[in-house]
Amino acid sequence: MTLLVLALLLALATAAGANTAPNWRVLDRDIHKAISYSSRTWHVSASWLHACAHSEGGHGRFIINSVRSSGWFQFQPSTFTWMSNAAWKEGRKRGLVRPPLRYKRLDSRLGQAYTAGWAFSRGLSYHWYGRGC
Repeated sequence: MTLLVLALLLALATAAGANTAPNWRVLDRDIHKAISYSSRTWHVSASWLHACAHSEGGHGRFIINSVRSSGWFQFQPSTFTWMSNAAWKEGRKRGLVRPPLRYKRLDSRLGQAYTAGWAFSRGLSYHWYGRGC
């Protein structure tokens, strides 16, 4: 092979690596990383998502309040279901690198961050009442 062909193959391999999926397990273990991924995916402010998560549920453990809202973004189960279905559907339609379906769960940091990012990008932040939202 010529040097030019090798250079082209290297460029193609590098470009293909740019669209590889992130380490989903790492994102699901860290709400901050999940929020950063979500903000880049849906083109919303990471600081806005962080502030909302902090004022709603905090960045610590999974929280369930008295009206059954749960998690870091305090989703109601029915709201999470319709929003996450819409987020995953739009991600597929737009050809985005999206989390596997196993993270489309109320108890998933990545699932909540991805869904909240989608909701904020669609002007649906009024579903949250925390000071940072």
